[in-house]
Amino acid sequence: SSDLAITTSDGGFIILVGTLAGEVLKFNSNFGLQWTADVLQDEHIGAGKRPIMELSNGDYLYCAGVVSSTSENSPHSFALVRITSEGVLVYDPYEAVPAISKLNVYPNPFAGQLSISLKQKVSSEARIIVFNFKGQQVDSFIPSDGTLIWQAQNLPAGIYFIKLEESGKVLQTSKVVLVK
Repeated sequence: SSDLAITTSDGGFIILVGTLAGEVLKFNSNFGLQWTADVLQDEHIGAGKRPIMELSNGDYLYCAGVVSSTSENSPHSFALVRITSEGVLVYDPYEAVPAISKLNVYPNPFAGQLSISLKQKVSSEARIIVFNFKGQQVDSFIPSDGTLIWQAQNLPAGIYFIKLEESGKVLQTSKVVLVK
């Protein structure tokens, strides 16, 4: 079943299909199929009714819900999935979902300042990167052993993603909401 569709800048449209595999389909303005992306290959990951958007460079971004094998009803985690305008996966959703949570962010929603702390030790190559909903990097930090305070007073209200990355691999992504 089709859960969400968007009109693209080239006059076509994208449909995000919430199947067990989770598919993204791109059609031209004459309803001709241009490409499909079976980006979620695990039966425990589904597209659901998550926002999808076209980025300024022509790529597409959406949020995939990841469901545990014991409870297939509601997502326990989310991963950002990015697909190029040709239907090629840019971002591996499996890497965005850690087996064990390492990052703690609070309060959520927050107004101006957010506490970010690590539950587990990470290497010296670890980085915390903050993205806005459009996928643009707005800040980055080197994690410390204690709690880091992210000051976001100069940013607009909205949804942000806090990504913990180590040696080029994503360990965890947390969605937070900045309110004004």
